[in-house]
Amino acid sequence: MLFFLPPLAIGLVAALATGGKLSSLATLRFKYGWLVIGAFVVQILIFSSIATALPANGSVIPILHLLSNLALTVAIALNRRVPGMHFVALGLLLNFAAIAANGGYMPVSGEVLQRAGRFEEIQELQATGHVSKAILMNDSTRLPFLADVFAVDAPLIKGRVFSAGDVLISIGAFVLVFKGMRNTDQ
Repeated sequence: MLFFLPPLAIGLVAALATGGKLSSLATLRFKYGWLVIGAFVVQILIFSSIATALPANGSVIPILHLLSNLALTVAIALNRRVPGMHFVALGLLLNFAAIAANGGYMPVSGEVLQRAGRFEEIQELQATGHVSKAILMNDSTRLPFLADVFAVDAPLIKGRVFSAGDVLISIGAFVLVFKGMRNTDQ
């Protein structure tokens, strides 16, 4: 989630610098917010310590992960008139495709994890097959170009790995704040 903070902050500063108003964000009409909140609650629950109580084999976690991503994608797509939501919806759809094609887990490149300095995660992925919502990429990974194949080494998001879908979601976050603050016709 920290990955999306810099685009939001840059959008905020850029909008303020060009005459945007923070109060204009309150005029955005976003529907089906309950679906977004529900999807995030499910993801928080399944990727927290609560999930360790669930059995590893045949776990419902990949199914819940897929369903929560689908719910989020649908909610965002239904709000396509909100600035930036086209980018967010497309990014979510790409991430959903990668997750669905790989059994409910997002593939992540071992090389990218190394560059990000996440050595313990690599060891855990090799030992258990998956960590939280991720699996290690290999020759059988489907849609590898949609996986977490990028790493960033910058303040606030140091050590983060991300996908092409995440890039589109970040662009959407920027557009949402920038256009939302500059638009008084919502």
